[in-house]
Amino acid sequence: MQIRLEEYKNGYVHFIGCGGVGTQPLMKIFHELGFRCSGSDMARSAATDALAGMGLKVHIGHNAANLPPDDGSKLLVIYTSAAANYNPELVEAKRRGAICIRRGEALGLLTQCFKRVIAVSGSHGKTTVTGMITHTLKELGLSENRPIIGSVMN
Repeated sequence: MQIRLEEYKNGYVHFIGCGGVGTQPLMKIFHELGFRCSGSDMARSAATDALAGMGLKVHIGHNAANLPPDDGSKLLVIYTSAAANYNPELVEAKRRGAICIRRGEALGLLTQCFKRVIAVSGSHGKTTVTGMITHTLKELGLSENRPIIGSVMN
């Protein structure tokens, strides 16, 4: 299935598990790129508070009613691997015919939004290597007004 993110610019992107270490940065990035975002998490945390502080709609607890309105707009649901198949938001999103993808797939989709991408992966050293790349780009003057995304754990 080919997903084109630009098709969701006028729709909604909903994050299940938005307070997670991998999902919270994705929600922030999608928001900064101009997508209408909402999310939910089982518990309130500094991460959910930070997202809410950006003006994003963050629900505590999982409930089908947390999804954006079913107004005919396209809906993309990005969910943590910790979300069970019976998660009420995931069940409702699938019933509506929404595209539902895991956080890791969404990370790959983000590459559609940038002209150039540097990807860092592996078992160890991602943060260190990402820091080195960021430092190098800044020293070269290549980071001004360009997003630099830190490492995201798998």
